[in-house]
Amino acid sequence: QMKKLLAILLCLVMVLGLAACAGKQTATEEPAKTDAATTTAEPTENTETPTEAEQPAETEQTVEYPKTAITFSFFGAETTPSGMGVAHFKELVEERSGGNVTVNAYYNGTLYNQSTEYEALMKGDVDMIVATLNYAMEYIPELKTTFCPYMWESIDHVRDFWSQNETGAGLMKRLEDELGVRQLTWFTSGYRNVCLNKDLKVTSREDLAKIKLRSSPAENMIAMTAALGGNPISIPFSDCYLGIQTGVADGLEVDLTGLIANGLSEVTQSVTLTQHYLSLDGFAMNYANYQKWDPAVQELITACAEETALYIDELSAQTDADALQQVKDLGIIVYDLTDEERKAYGDEVRAAFIASDFAANYDMDLFNAICEMGKNY
Repeated sequence: QMKKLLAILLCLVMVLGLAACAGKQTATEEPAKTDAATTTAEPTENTETPTEAEQPAETEQTVEYPKTAITFSFFGAETTPSGMGVAHFKELVEERSGGNVTVNAYYNGTLYNQSTEYEALMKGDVDMIVATLNYAMEYIPELKTTFCPYMWESIDHVRDFWSQNETGAGLMKRLEDELGVRQLTWFTSGYRNVCLNKDLKVTSREDLAKIKLRSSPAENMIAMTAALGGNPISIPFSDCYLGIQTGVADGLEVDLTGLIANGLSEVTQSVTLTQHYLSLDGFAMNYANYQKWDPAVQELITACAEETALYIDELSAQTDADALQQVKDLGIIVYDLTDEERKAYGDEVRAAFIASDFAANYDMDLFNAICEMGKNY
């Protein structure tokens, strides 16, 4: 009996011992699982923290620009749309660089005048100017083909051709390689129209057959004035008022802002909104100087120039609208052409210009490519 009791007690002890061991083993494994789960989760939490996710933005905002001074020459006044654009560009660059990149702007031709600044740009004596392609045409004759009345449909047409069209982009590359000039941006100062000292609506070249129309002395401008149908009279712009007042000329082709700003409205009786030429300008820079700048400075200058071009476009559109209203308020007769009238006159003018001596050596494949592209605008 006693042996049976001892056997039973021994069995109970063994069972309790096994249960205790099993309990200890389970308690040890559970924390191990928890540790493993925690260890795996921690790197995931660290890589997705808001602070690290925002790190690229913080880096972008704290770009350090090396000290850089840029010289900008402009032949015109600071009060013109282009002049105000230069001032706007200067403000953007200096503000966004924290003052590390400065733009030393010279207005009214105080550094270089209109006839000397492009050569100074090519030499690297100045970093940036406001320029058209008229000066570059002297060195790259193929660029002449890009000048023609009723050629460019809009400023977007201009920008897209020079940046997206293979031929246009190729000519811009030649500008850099052969002249050392990079054309950064394009913008417009508005359309040119026919302004006369008599009441006359212009819808055909024949309407101007007996009209003496003032022209710039430049060969391309004389050719365009003749293509409009008028008889070109070469008069310096500063003498336009006296020339029209005394009958040396019967009027001129000019944008409305220029008509008002120079007092020519006083000798103008009628304006026909022919919109025969989209006045184009842009920011050009010396390419060698540009390549010396830090990449961050290059990016800043390019971005600010592109933003400024849009600013000038808006400014020009507003000043042009204001000038048109002033013309009407002054009692000048304004003839606006219908789309059909403007197209008919435009086709006539463009054909006459292409037939002129100035356009004798035009690359007609390039010319037709520009005009074909213009149908999309």
